[in-house]
Amino acid sequence: MIYINDIINVSETLQLILFADDTNIFLSDANLDKLISTLNNELACMLKWFAVNRLSLNVSKTNFVLFCNSRKRHDKCKIKITFNGTVLEQVKYAKFLGV
Repeated sequence: MIYINDIINVSETLQLILFADDTNIFLSDANLDKLISTLNNELACMLKWFAVNRLSLNVSKTNFVLFCNSRKRHDKCKIKITFNGTVLEQVKYAKFLGV
């Protein structure tokens, strides 16, 4: 686990929660377009961290959930979050192992 210990230092914007070999990333913003842009930029920084540490992310097991208040319906929006050129899958729920 030596590799992942410093992943939390990659970004001052993202909140990372580590549990065993599972990492959860949290980011919030009232503006959806800004949220998407910021997240894609921060994931590009994380990609550099993976490369420096000679690690890779299994993007087939990587997905994201968009949480919003009940008045907004972002589930019908086409949201494009990418990591290393691969579009990540948007899901309605995910297991959170850190609880």
